[in-house]
Amino acid sequence: MSSMKYLSLANNHLETVPVNLPMMEWLDLSNNSINAVAEEQKTDLYPQEVFLIGRNPLHCDCGLLWLKELFDSRKYLLKYIHVDKEEFVPTCSHPAHIAGILWDVLEDEVFGCKDKASKEDDVTSDHDNKLLIHLENLSIRVSDVGHTHVSLEWDPLNLMTVDKAYAASLGTKAYVSYHQFGKKTQFSVAIHLITGSYTLNGLRPSTAYIICMSLGDPMLKSPHVKVAGEDCVEITTEKEKKMQTFLADGYVLVLTILLMCGLLMILCYCLRYFYQKEKRE
Repeated sequence: MSSMKYLSLANNHLETVPVNLPMMEWLDLSNNSINAVAEEQKTDLYPQEVFLIGRNPLHCDCGLLWLKELFDSRKYLLKYIHVDKEEFVPTCSHPAHIAGILWDVLEDEVFGCKDKASKEDDVTSDHDNKLLIHLENLSIRVSDVGHTHVSLEWDPLNLMTVDKAYAASLGTKAYVSYHQFGKKTQFSVAIHLITGSYTLNGLRPSTAYIICMSLGDPMLKSPHVKVAGEDCVEITTEKEKKMQTFLADGYVLVLTILLMCGLLMILCYCLRYFYQKEKRE
């Protein structure tokens, strides 16, 4: 199971999402009878690079908002995969006034969590209600792709703050997180938004990566604010150039020859030493 990359459970009349799923590149749960997914199943769905859960009779209430937020973070994948949109984008079957509306045009507020959130977490609701910082026209773009590096660009940050203390504590630092497509290990680097560009180095040639920008460190447990617009991109690094491969192979060959010559010289010295010793005796 640990080596499984693709799993299709579509059209199986499933009423629940299976538990303890391995990490896969593609999980298809579309066209089943799933109407609710408990938030405890985050650990089953978050690791999946692509998951299809459309065409299920989902009951859209506050308990399902986490899944909507997860979908919002993955909907950019529609630009890179070939799939029926109705299989990828979920819809609600209840309540009636939003039944049949695709999630990519559905606002979070219709899930009815606003009042509950304000009661449970005053700090979070304060940040949400005041909209302390607005991010406008800030989206990550790829300007150059090499075999071991990716150069990123973004527009200048336009901050409109209503709480100077909060703005000062947040600063102008953002985070670029990246991981190989289909791999769970994630890396994160802090950047300054005022620079407008950054280059990721040390990547593997001919490898697909998911790269995202956020205002909080995604490696931490605390919530983070994602950049407005297309904050995630998928790229594939170039193949290693033949000349570089040749030079690398040549470098190894030279080292091997030098090592063999060194060993041969040591062997000759030892033989000469023992020969002269026997001759003197």
